Amino acid sequence: MAVFGDDVTTDHISPAGAIPPGSDAARHLADCGVAPASLGNYAARRGNFEVMVRGTFTNRTLVNLLTPELPPGQTRMEAGGRAQSFTDAATQIAADSDGAAVISGARYGQGSSRDWGAKGPTLLGVRAILAQSFERIHRSNLIGMGILPILAAPEWAPGALTFAVGDVIQIDVPSDLSTKTILPILLYRADGTVLRSEGRLDCQTEREIAVLRMGGMIADLVEATTAATQARNKMDLQI
Repeated sequence: MAVFGDDVTTDHISPAGAIPPGSDAARHLADCGVAPASLGNYAARRGNFEVMVRGTFTNRTLVNLLTPELPPGQTRMEAGGRAQSFTDAATQIAADSDGAAVISGARYGQGSSRDWGAKGPTLLGVRAILAQSFERIHRSNLIGMGILPILAAPEWAPGALTFAVGDVIQIDVPSDLSTKTILPILLYRADGTVLRSEGRLDCQTEREIAVLRMGGMIADLVEATTAATQARNKMDLQI
């Protein structure tokens, strides 16, 4: 879906500033009857996931290296294809694959521990982020939302390997994940070539591994709540 350089902050991922007129989020609010003068800012609308997902990766200073010619918040799904918002691209990705990947450089997720920095990508269908390094708190937030934080090989850094629109990444995720798991990764180039590499899953505790196996804390909570409800129902029937 996107390739970024070094030092991507949580404000880059999920901006807090004014919602720009004409943006994907602004169009959604307009469809809901919100006047242009009342768009407000993302910080004030963090309780509205429809707005926040549309604001993900739209910071005006963030450059998607896949499509540097496009304004922030847009990408292309194929070479020469039409420009799409990340939200529209996410819908297409969900229909065509198992999810989206984001490539980044060093110190991904630095800054405040903004939870929408992990929630937004999750709602866009991002299932893995391959970076040279992760900021500590954000790495934990990604795991909490079921996103794989993968430490990519140095030769896969955005400055060392040029990724192109149409490239597809295949990650072999074993069922027996551990804190030492090495993940085989294939990059299927749009030009037909295939590159092989390995990445290390950046998990540090067995609890983090358990959360990833569950698909994130929300999935874990849903399953726990469902189990408790079923237990209560069973008890009710017995009574």
